[in-house]
Amino acid sequence: MPWQLLGSVAPRELVPARVQLHWAAQVLAAAADGYVAPAPDDSHTAMAWQAGVLVGKAGVALDVAAFTLAIGDATFPLDGKTLADAMAWTDGRLAGVVALRGLHARNYDMPARDNNAPFTRAPIADGLAELARYYSNAAELLAPHASCSVWPHHFDLGGVIALGGDREIAIGLSPGDASYAEPYLYVTPYPIATGATLPPLVAGGQWSTAFSGAVLVNLVLAGEAGARQFLDAAIAGSRALLS
Repeated sequence: MPWQLLGSVAPRELVPARVQLHWAAQVLAAAADGYVAPAPDDSHTAMAWQAGVLVGKAGVALDVAAFTLAIGDATFPLDGKTLADAMAWTDGRLAGVVALRGLHARNYDMPARDNNAPFTRAPIADGLAELARYYSNAAELLAPHASCSVWPHHFDLGGVIALGGDREIAIGLSPGDASYAEPYLYVTPYPIATGATLPPLVAGGQWSTAFSGAVLVNLVLAGEAGARQFLDAAIAGSRALLS
C-alpha cells in the first residue's frame, strides 16, 4: 500500500481520538483474555493491523475510522455506547465458546477517561482516520524488519529484531503516550552498556530522554523518505551498538 499523506489533523490534536481508540481496543484484548488460551508473553492479546482494522485473536475486529466492532457479519457501532456496552455485546456474540477467564479489561496504566461515559465518534472522526493512516504507514515501513502487532497496553505497533542471547532491538510506532503527545517511531536497542556512545541519527531523529531509545517525532515533516532513513539508520546504529 502506498504511503498515505499525514497532517490533515495536527499531531498533538490526535490525543482525544487516540484515548478513545485505545480504550475501545481493550475490548479485543479482553476477548482474547477470555476466549483464547494465554501465551506466556501475552501475545494472545496482541492485535493484527489489517488495512485500517485492528483484529484480535478471538475474532473480534475494530474498524478504526468507522469506530465499529465486528464479529463475523455482526457489527456494533461504538458511537453512543459505553465500554461496558461493548464488552457485553462482545461477550454475548462469543458466548458459544466457553470463556476461559471471563471478559474484563486489564488494569493497565491507561490514559485517563471516564469509562461510564459513552464513546463519541463525531468529535474524533478526523482523528481516527488520521491515526489509521499512521498505523498503515508504519505497518508498511516496519514489515521488512520485524513481525509487528498492536499491543493493548501501550497501544504501539511494535516488534522485535532478535540478535541472539539477550540482545534485541525493539522497533515500532507509538500513536502517542505520556512521553510524547504525538505519534512517533521508536528504535530501542537492549541492553545498552553504561557509558556507551550512542550512534548518530538522521532525518530529525533523536535519542529520547524519556527512555533508552531513538525516536522520530515529527512524522508529518519527515514524510516517507525521512521515516525510512531514520528507521534504517537507527537499526543499523543499534546493531553496531550491540555488537
